[in-house]
Amino acid sequence: MEFHISDEFRDYHNYLVYCNDVMVSMLQFCDENQLSNERIPFISQEHNDYFQAMSKDNDGKWQDWLINNGYKETMYRSFYKHTFFSLLSDLCHYMFESIHCAAQMKVAVAYALLRKPLRDNLYYLEWLHVNKEELIDKILNGQPDDITINKQRAKLHIDKINPDSTSFAQMSFLFRYDKNDEKSLEKIWNKANHLITTHSYTKTEQGNINFIYSTQDELENYTGFYYTVVPYIMSYIITLLAPMFEEIAGLSTYTSYMNNLIRDILYASALEAEEQETLKELLNKEKIPVFCPSCGHQDDWGDHLLVQFSQGGFTCPKCFSKIEFTGYVFDWEIIEFEE
Repeated sequence: MEFHISDEFRDYHNYLVYCNDVMVSMLQFCDENQLSNERIPFISQEHNDYFQAMSKDNDGKWQDWLINNGYKETMYRSFYKHTFFSLLSDLCHYMFESIHCAAQMKVAVAYALLRKPLRDNLYYLEWLHVNKEELIDKILNGQPDDITINKQRAKLHIDKINPDSTSFAQMSFLFRYDKNDEKSLEKIWNKANHLITTHSYTKTEQGNINFIYSTQDELENYTGFYYTVVPYIMSYIITLLAPMFEEIAGLSTYTSYMNNLIRDILYASALEAEEQETLKELLNKEKIPVFCPSCGHQDDWGDHLLVQFSQGGFTCPKCFSKIEFTGYVFDWEIIEFEE
C-alpha cells in the first residue's frame, strides 16, 4: 500500500488493519467450519422427509412449517447466525476500503465509505446483540418500516450494551448520530456523499462545494480526525462482536480470554498516550498463565511476554513456535485450562 499519511498515524492505521483482520478471520472460521448451518432435530423420520420435500420448492412455506411443528427456536437460531455473519461480511468490505483510502489521504472517499458500516451494519449488529429474537422476528414477519434505523431505538440498544456515559459504546453513539456536534461523523460523511448539502446541521458554506476546494491543511485535519475517532469505534465493534462470535463458534473460555487480552494490549500499544503505564496495569491484573499451543509449556506473565504481545506475536521459549496476532487467534482452542 502506498501511504500518504504522516508517521504519527502509522500505529493507528496498523491497529485498524488488525481490527479488520480479526473480523475477516471470524468470517473465514465461519466458512471453514460451516457455522451458519444449523442442524434441525427432527422428532421423526416423517418430519424429516416432509421438510426435505417442502424445502425444495423454496417458496418460504417451510418457515411456517418449522414454527408450527416445534422447530421455531432452531429456525430463529439459523437466521440469527446467517444474519450475523452476513452483516459482518458487508461491514468488513466497506471498512477495508475506507481504511485503505484513509491511508492514501483520499478523505472524502474514506468518510463516504464509513456511513453504511458504522450507521447501518453496526446498528443491526447492536440490535442482534441486545435482542436477537426481536430483530429476527421483525425481519421474518414484519415490514421494512419496522426495522428502519431509528436514533431513539439505537440509544436504547447502546444503553443496554453499556450505560456508562464515558464508554466507547456511548462515544460511538455521539459520533454516529449527533448531528449538532461539531465532531459528528454524521456531518462529515453527509458532506462526503454530496457536493451540496442544505440541511441546517451540515449546510455547505457560501462559495464552497463539499470537499472539492479542500486545502492541504484541511485534508490533513480530516485525516487526523479519522485516525482520532475511527480506531475507538473499531475497538468498540470488536468488543461487541467477539462474544457473539465466540458463542456461535463454541470457543473455549481460555481462547476468549487470550484474544480479549491481545486486543487490550494492542489497543494500549497503539492508542494510549501513556502506553507503558497502561500495559503495566494490564500486566499486574493478569494472573492466568500463557500456554504454548504447540508443546504446552506454561509461561507466567512478565515483561518479556508483555513486550512480545505488544509487538503482535508470541514465541514459545521452549519449542520456539510462534503465533502471529494477525487476526482472531484460534491456536489456544486445544488448551484445556481451569482457573
